[in-house]
Amino acid sequence: MQPKMFIFKVFMVIYLLTLQILLANSYCTKSLVPALYVFGDSTVDAGNNNNLNTPAKVNIFPYGIDFNNCSTGRFSNGKTFADIIGKFEFSYV
Repeated sequence: MQPKMFIFKVFMVIYLLTLQILLANSYCTKSLVPALYVFGDSTVDAGNNNNLNTPAKVNIFPYGIDFNNCSTGRFSNGKTFADIIGKFEFSYV
């Protein structure tokens, strides 16, 4: 039982140190990359159809209610995983 607890403590120390370093970097540096390109499925792609001639528009209420109650033209109420990751300003992402 004792070796398992030791491994757990070592893992937690490494995890917390890594987290602290990443957070320190995000507050101290500005990103040199102007955009984040993410290729994936529906968990990272909210899509839009603002330039298409279609009756299914998403630039009206209720789409975007989590973006300051302003419709964004995206098939999403809020931010996707890529939007959240993009807010972090990691220098080596």
